[in-house]
Amino acid sequence: MQLVTISSQRQITLPVDMLNQLGVDKKDKLFLTVEGERMIAKPQKGNVVDRLAGSLNHLVSKSMLKIPTHKAIEIARDIAAKEIANE
Repeated sequence: MQLVTISSQRQITLPVDMLNQLGVDKKDKLFLTVEGERMIAKPQKGNVVDRLAGSLNHLVSKSMLKIPTHKAIEIARDIAAKEIANE
């Protein structure tokens, strides 16, 4: 267990050794849940959106998508994260 400080903007810095134990790297995402007086961080790993991101670009024209590919990927990640969080 390690003590962290909450900043004036309600942010915390997670200890590197704990992130390493979870296999979390920069730009990765964590699911946070609260159970009683505990906050639990669970890494988001291996979602299908990230594995397939960009692999289908050649099959979809930009005019069909009507939004940039990176925005579609961001939306799909958010939807997948919400579905996983509800499991």
